Amino acid sequence: MKTLQNTIVVVAIATLLFSSNLFAQDFASSSALVNIKILKALSIGAVDNSIDFPDYAAAGDGGGTTFVKPGTASAANFIVEGQENQAITVSYDATVTLTHATIAASTLSFTPDVDYSTDNVNNSGDVVNNALHAVNLNGSGEVNLWVGGSIKVLNSSDAGSYQGTFNISVAY
Repeated sequence: MKTLQNTIVVVAIATLLFSSNLFAQDFASSSALVNIKILKALSIGAVDNSIDFPDYAAAGDGGGTTFVKPGTASAANFIVEGQENQAITVSYDATVTLTHATIAASTLSFTPDVDYSTDNVNNSGDVVNNALHAVNLNGSGEVNLWVGGSIKVLNSSDAGSYQGTFNISVAY
């Protein structure tokens, strides 16, 4: 009887051992570090928000082009503020239609020229429209944008005042 009991115990243990091997599965795991950097809010404000071209007298030779150089007293100036030393993208209107004050059908086209600097003097370089992260904010989190440009005036352009709106925006 003792032999039968021993045999039953051995069979039971063997069954448990073999059955646990039948249900065993391979297992592996890994992990990933989660990071985030919260940047300061980005803002843009006008220091001088008008681009003032000098009066232009249309000549009888077919007209000409008049310019305002970025960084001059006649140019617009914007200051961007945000995260220190962070790269930004600057986007602006590639052309702006200027409409005559009283003759709606009479228009001119303004082509902007935008420069940037990390101080309050125009001395750094051209801004390429929509170039991804092409401009960097300085160590204080600022950059100046200077806007001038050109207008082609035709001999047939109507005399009078013309006006349009130039738009500029920034993003991280």
